[in-house]
Amino acid sequence: MGGLFGSTTISTTDTRINSMRIQQSAYGLCQPLVYGKTRVAANMFWYGDFTATPHTTVQKSGGKGGGTKTSNTTFSYSASLMLGLCENQIKKIGLIWVDKEQYVPKQEGSIILDPIDQLKFELFDGNNNPPWGWLVSKHPEQAINYPYLGYVAVANYEMGNSASLSNHNFEVISTITLSDTIDDANPADVIEDFITHPRHGAAPNLNIADLEEFRTYCRAANLLISPAFTEQRPAYETINEIVEAVNCAVVPSPDGLKIRSFGDSAITGNSVTFTPDLTPVYHLTDDDFIGDDEPVRVRRSRDTDAYNHVQIEYINRYNQYNTETTEAKDQANIEMFGLRTEDPVECHYFCEPKIARHAAQLRLQRLLYVRNEYEFNLGWKYCRLEPMDILTLTESGLGLDKFPVRITRIEEDESGMLTVTAEELSIGSRSAIEYDSQASNGYQG
Repeated sequence: MGGLFGSTTISTTDTRINSMRIQQSAYGLCQPLVYGKTRVAANMFWYGDFTATPHTTVQKSGGKGGGTKTSNTTFSYSASLMLGLCENQIKKIGLIWVDKEQYVPKQEGSIILDPIDQLKFELFDGNNNPPWGWLVSKHPEQAINYPYLGYVAVANYEMGNSASLSNHNFEVISTITLSDTIDDANPADVIEDFITHPRHGAAPNLNIADLEEFRTYCRAANLLISPAFTEQRPAYETINEIVEAVNCAVVPSPDGLKIRSFGDSAITGNSVTFTPDLTPVYHLTDDDFIGDDEPVRVRRSRDTDAYNHVQIEYINRYNQYNTETTEAKDQANIEMFGLRTEDPVECHYFCEPKIARHAAQLRLQRLLYVRNEYEFNLGWKYCRLEPMDILTLTESGLGLDKFPVRITRIEEDESGMLTVTAEELSIGSRSAIEYDSQASNGYQG
């Protein structure tokens, strides 16, 4: 029978897609600012050369002189791409993630191939980029150089049998890092660039006073960060959040913006030593305070706000930058007064577990041990006082005798009278030992 009717051919062909599928939720997003070393999602801003390549397979079934031949045609797709990473300059690309697959440095013979080379991406670091050579030769009318954008480009990138680009994430190492061997950044360098950079700065003309105290403290205490600013928000919120997390405070001053440290103990680390200046600028007595009824008013934070268990949410570099939580507890206080847990505080600019743990310990001590506030009024002759200045208070009604305090806020009324708020200065409460934290498993290159 097979010889009478011959063989039968059944052909199937997948639907051919003629253009690239783009996720509208991601296409055209703004480019983030990246400092230190962290993971960012790529944002495609150009594509071309979309190609569908057919692949036909044939299978035979049945006996001699007949049977069935099945032909199946599928398509694979490729395109040339430009993927934006950040608005500021890039030093290097580290790891790369394509969906759930992680690319790490790989040795081939005597050569170590970085992930960017394995995937054949070309890096444009944002330092006055030239136009991409592929565009110049193939699409000269579209060959824009994007001089200050950090991005990668690739020609004829294989996308498999999907006409949409997989999720691509890149470990971006900024030019702003602590050193050639430490890829996290000093918060002082981050904030200075974030505010004053002539192109992407929030306030390029803002006068910033000397940041050396802030810079030295963060370096010595190893309170280093790697933020990626990916969403629009008021700049002052970002600055205050970072400054508070690293145990410092922003000080508006006639001399310009200052950032000063709460650190109250000498610290040595990363080749520098921070020595706090704990010298009082004034010794105030009853003769200096304005108001006879209550020259110095004392307020104490509520017991419910004196948390003995704090948590910081950070992204763990050693676990593919997944979100994790670290904690700090005061066990003695818990046993005496019961557990009081603060809701987790989001600090996604910390990428090292031990740095996040250190910041959590400092936060715990601030909330638990610095609880008394002192408010008093002073005359105009003390107008040079600034927040973070240290004073001593001598006041007979409260039994204070050269009691040290640190100014946290100053308000001036229409007549020039100053209302000063200060916190108790308990030496040692604003410093902590850096604890090592066990890193999660993962590539640590």
